Amino acid sequence: MPGLAFLRIPEDDDSIAILVRTLFQTWRACLPPDATTDCWKVFAGREAYSDDNPPLRLSDRVGGMGASDDDLLFIEVPTDHIVSLLLKGEQVKHLLESLKWKEPERLCRSTRRNWPYQGASEIAKKLKRSLVNNYKAWKENNHDGHCRALNVILSGAGTGKSRMLDNMKSLLCGAAKLSKDEDLMARMESAYVFRITFADGPEQDSQLIDDIYGDLDISYRMIYQLYKHKREVAWPLFVSKLKGVYSKTVFFIEEVLVLLAKLEQIDKLQDMTVLLCVDGLDRLHHDGIKQSSKYLRVMNAIISFLNASKAFVVCACASRLASPFHEVQMVFRQRCTYLVPPTLNGDEILSPRTRIEQILVEDMGGHGRALEALDAALRSFRDEGTATPSPMDIIKRVCERLQVEYADLFKSPLLTSRTICQEVVAAILYRQQLIFSESIGEKGMTVDELLGVGFFRLSRETHGHLSCAFILLELLMSKLGKTGDMMEYLTRSVLGWQDFTHFVASYRVKKSTVFNAGPISLAAFHAGARFGPIDGICVKEARS
Repeated sequence: MPGLAFLRIPEDDDSIAILVRTLFQTWRACLPPDATTDCWKVFAGREAYSDDNPPLRLSDRVGGMGASDDDLLFIEVPTDHIVSLLLKGEQVKHLLESLKWKEPERLCRSTRRNWPYQGASEIAKKLKRSLVNNYKAWKENNHDGHCRALNVILSGAGTGKSRMLDNMKSLLCGAAKLSKDEDLMARMESAYVFRITFADGPEQDSQLIDDIYGDLDISYRMIYQLYKHKREVAWPLFVSKLKGVYSKTVFFIEEVLVLLAKLEQIDKLQDMTVLLCVDGLDRLHHDGIKQSSKYLRVMNAIISFLNASKAFVVCACASRLASPFHEVQMVFRQRCTYLVPPTLNGDEILSPRTRIEQILVEDMGGHGRALEALDAALRSFRDEGTATPSPMDIIKRVCERLQVEYADLFKSPLLTSRTICQEVVAAILYRQQLIFSESIGEKGMTVDELLGVGFFRLSRETHGHLSCAFILLELLMSKLGKTGDMMEYLTRSVLGWQDFTHFVASYRVKKSTVFNAGPISLAAFHAGARFGPIDGICVKEARS
């Protein structure tokens, strides 16, 4: 005997087909994963159903049916669908008992998480417009992805993506304050924040929980944040337990908000503001725009949630690699606000005490992870009671720390292939104009791959000239140079700042080492220099 669902429907439904499709989407998370509407039947009232009359056709108009208790529509669905709905109610009640609202843990777990956040005002200014437009579209019930912006942080390893996500609420509060919209300001101040990661952390497993629903990889992590016993139950065990107990339940992201509303005793989702921060998207397998792409499925879930949620939602995502995101973004055509972590002022963080420390702070290029490695190296000398370590000892220890912090960089072809190393250094010294998807050299790494390993920057978001921290340039040059002692080479270079003429000479040596394959133009060899009539003297380059 099939189960029955008694439902009221709005008067403006156009057809039975639209009604069935709408109900299926509403109940989809409660139904078995393989459920379809093929066996669903709609009857015009109790008598029509009781007398075994034929069901309404999908093309029939709903009209005024279902407008009152005396004119209910009866929807017949398979028994296992109803059982699934009933079980869902009891299971959710049990699940709620194990959950409570908790502020999320920080994504950045290193010592730099406590550093003063730099560049907040500039980021807030950039966020202001998209935040205001998102809020306007949400209030107008506009679900168009062109009207709701996804905040995207694309930057290499150790540049501050996780810290930006950790500070996203305060940055958005700053943006709301700039808008002078008091309602928006109040919403952002009271926003519920979820922070999840596919990179470092307890739930770093990049294997998808489900092969169909990308939502689960977000929603399970959100539920894990709310789980009372999170510290006692490891992430893999939590996933196994949740999948076992709720094997026929698909928790869509929106459903987590329903759970949270029940926990916080909020009557309507429309009264909630939620900030979802997702880190480490680059750890997901990307297979182009094929259905097998984990990256594609998770991004689809995030974008769908952003555009369709009943609550006011702001989403921010971070990735080391830009290429997969831009490829997926071309599919969804979602509006995005691109954010770049600020270049850090190392002096404000480390307070160097000696000239050599000052030089090394500058040589880190404002990269957070590099500054952290330098700080750890300097502290280790102080802990050992070494008041004035030699420059060579300092540099050696800094390089040791950098090899730990930038393991992917030191394992990459950049430092294992002399040819690729030379091509990259040439592109930097030449100030070659590049796009993020372009390969450097014939068989070199792409710009995106270089940015991903850290220590590199592109002068603009998607194109421009490549730059790197000075200490990395010296490490690369040591691979190309004739010297056999890298530490001595680096020490001479650092101390060379004391004598500008020595620096100019060493810089020319670098260029001669890199551009040794054949003739090269003056404009390339002296990138950035101005050539033309100077005091009546004109330099003309030979043209082939």
